[in-house]
Amino acid sequence: MLPVFPLPVVVFPSEEIRLHIYEERYKQMIADCDKKNIPFVILPFIHNQVQDRGSLMILTEIRKKYEDGRMDIIATCSQCCQLKKFYLEFPKKLYSGVEIELNEEFSESDNASQYQELKTAFQELCSLNSVQPYHAVVWDQFVSYKIAHYVGFNLEEEYALFCIDEESKRIEKLIDQIHHLIQQTKQRQDWIQRLNMNGEFRFFN
Repeated sequence: MLPVFPLPVVVFPSEEIRLHIYEERYKQMIADCDKKNIPFVILPFIHNQVQDRGSLMILTEIRKKYEDGRMDIIATCSQCCQLKKFYLEFPKKLYSGVEIELNEEFSESDNASQYQELKTAFQELCSLNSVQPYHAVVWDQFVSYKIAHYVGFNLEEEYALFCIDEESKRIEKLIDQIHHLIQQTKQRQDWIQRLNMNGEFRFFN
């Protein structure tokens, strides 16, 4: 059995997450993970329900401890996992526990053109909006999860991507979403241009 932390978030493999821990049960949980060097599980909490697929988390660092026991921590997802059983009470602890089954490592796509299409579309989207993701995307070490938070998915849509095991299918889903956003962006820019034109002097020959 492992400690569990239900949260309204999806944490993808190799992703680092920063959390502020303030509830007593989770302060106890993180202290136990640190002392015993054990992982914990984050299960996405969506529509008031704990989901079946989650993230096995390694406590990387306790960045700061406060006088009242609160903590700022950094944790990294080592692997996806499947919920087998949920226990509301971990023996003699304030927090809950789970039994899990580790998922196989996600398959990689051998389709270089598919990755290139995704890269081109994503760079076009960023260029149109004059933005860049907070973490730089390293394309020569790329997997689909690296940009999953940057393409406008809501929590439910991120979880749907998280549940896809084939890399090629995840890339297809990302490409479709990015093309949708590109079209929205172009329509918005056209609207802004039309809006601005209404304040200019226009000459008709």
